Amino acid sequence: MSPGESPSPRRGVLIVDGSAENREVLRTVLSARGIITWEAEEALAGAQLAHQHQPRVIVVDSESENANTEAVRAEWEDRSRHGSSIVLLGSARPHSEHRVIAKPYHYEPLIRTIEELVAPVHSAAGD
Repeated sequence: MSPGESPSPRRGVLIVDGSAENREVLRTVLSARGIITWEAEEALAGAQLAHQHQPRVIVVDSESENANTEAVRAEWEDRSRHGSSIVLLGSARPHSEHRVIAKPYHYEPLIRTIEELVAPVHSAAGD
């Protein structure tokens, strides 16, 4: 590892959404902008990927079947404490510290939000 090189890219985006179409749109747009993406159809698999890859941003459908289990919430909180930004799609609890984008949403504002959250680390890494 070179001096100043991060052990993890910290610029990737994890997309956790039960809709294959939503995941595909986000993956296509973000990949075209040079942003690494990982995907999960459901929240438990997403929590495992988050732990493994430590993405900079996690976009999660907060209304998915198991998005609010204790294990998943604990993983999102852990990722948040370790520098991942969480974007919840749907309704969120009033005490949520994460960014929330209400459903139904438009892709453009969501992608702009993701890019804003990725940009500081992406730029700092010299990409």
